[in-house]
Amino acid sequence: MSSRVPRQMPTSRRRFLEKSALTAAALTLPFVPFRARAAGPLKQVTLTLDWLFQGPSVGFLLAQEKGFYREAGLDVAIQPGKGSGSTAQLVASKATQIGFSDGFCRRQQWSPRA
Repeated sequence: MSSRVPRQMPTSRRRFLEKSALTAAALTLPFVPFRARAAGPLKQVTLTLDWLFQGPSVGFLLAQEKGFYREAGLDVAIQPGKGSGSTAQLVASKATQIGFSDGFCRRQQWSPRA
């Protein structure tokens, strides 16, 4: 009887990528039914920005234009804000469901005294 131990072949990059893709597909397959959630009625949501429609808020506006919110089952009404503090207060008082606030403060810059 031969007591040879079978030698394992090294995995090639192509074989590794094939196995990885198959594993990823198998893991995401159970979550496919959750993607079709937007078929029902859309939920009304209000999004208040920190300020006017400017550069930092382009992501929210672009998502609305491309229909990403509708795909998620949301009917989002985006409105401009009057500052980050005001937007945070609106969310805290439940006057708006979602708010975008910027924590950056433009107060006097600290400088060490000589």
